[in-house]
Parts: sequence; C-alpha cells; structure tokens
Amino acid sequence: MIEDFVVEHNFENLGRRIMLINARKLQRPGRPDLILVAIDDITIRSGAEAHRDVLISEMSHRVKNVLAAVQSIASQTLRQSGSLEGFKAAFNGRLHALAGAHDLLVDEGWAGSDMRQLVRRTLETVSCR
Repeated sequence: MIEDFVVEHNFENLGRRIMLINARKLQRPGRPDLILVAIDDITIRSGAEAHRDVLISEMSHRVKNVLAAVQSIASQTLRQSGSLEGFKAAFNGRLHALAGAHDLLVDEGWAGSDMRQLVRRTLETVSCR
C-alpha cells in the first residue's frame, strides 16, 4: 500500500506539477490481484499551503513586534507616571497613537507612509479625546 506519496515532475506541456499518489492492492479470491492507483494533481493546493505558511510566519513576526512595542510603551509610561490614574491616561493615549499608526500602515498597504500623515493622525486622535 502507498499512501500520500508526493511526486514532483516537469511535464513537457504542463510544466512543473506536484502529484499525490495513493495505491493499494485489491485481492480477489480466485482471480488475479489488481492494483488501484489514484493520482491527484495538488500543485495549486501545495502553492496555497506554502503561501499560507509565509503569511502566518509574517503575521507572527509582526504580532511579536507589536507586543514588544506595547511592552516598551508600558515600561516608559510607568517610569514617567506619578500615579495609577496618570499611567492609565498616558498609556491609553499611547496605545491609541500606536493603533492610529497601524491603521495608517494598513491604509497604505504596508508600503510605508508619510511621516506628516502619521503625526497628523496622531494629533487628531489626541484632540478627539
């Protein structure tokens, strides 16, 4: 029996394809045995899975960076705050500014953005509260 055997092959007219092969022997009493073979073209699925893995890795990296930034913001805010209420107000303001910077990056398709836009949005966020 062969289960989920992956083969990559370059076909002359199709190009590189990834195939999943499954095979098993069919025994028939008093008759010759047969072999049942199933071949599935999983090229598209394999590409999608690889793309998904890259996206998950990138997202994980970005989440870790954001968490490190939040930890840094919390530490700096704590050092500069004289009271719990002062910490809460300053920390919330800084988190809102971080969220605004994130929104700007999303709006720009993660291609970076103009520093003036970032400052303008941050100040708008502060003045709205």
